[in-house]
Amino acid sequence: MTKTEILLALNSGCTVRHQYFDTNEWVRKNDDKTYILEDGVICLISEFWKYRYSDGFNDGWEILPICPCCKGTGKQTLKVSTFGSNKSAEHIEINCIDCNGKQLSANEVVQIFKQKEYEKNLWCSCQNIEPNDVKYIEDGKSNICKKHHWIHTKCGKITQIG
Repeated sequence: MTKTEILLALNSGCTVRHQYFDTNEWVRKNDDKTYILEDGVICLISEFWKYRYSDGFNDGWEILPICPCCKGTGKQTLKVSTFGSNKSAEHIEINCIDCNGKQLSANEVVQIFKQKEYEKNLWCSCQNIEPNDVKYIEDGKSNICKKHHWIHTKCGKITQIG
């Protein structure tokens, strides 16, 4: 894969390796400013690329078969609260929604990555949406999303699912 492709994969949570790395070396995005390496070292994104400027780093990248959602743990923790309740939110653990706790192949990780990129583009990013500017869509009535959802009538993108 190219550097351009791998930058998108890193931004989606994928774990990647370059052909120049040892087999046990990898990098993954930690937050908006840092990457985390296989040994737990956290470095600035700018620092990581500062030393990987040669043409050799423009391709030769691969996505590792580690789920971008749960980072290979097979589990996700959700913060759950009831609207209008005074009760504090509770944390529950579920199987990962992307891998369901199973080991993935590199191809499956790439498919998850592509699906997440597709889904990201379905969501409305408009500001200050008025209540009259959304439309309810029933289950099975849209080829964009099978579950019932609301769309912003001005941009046509999803504002809420379920």
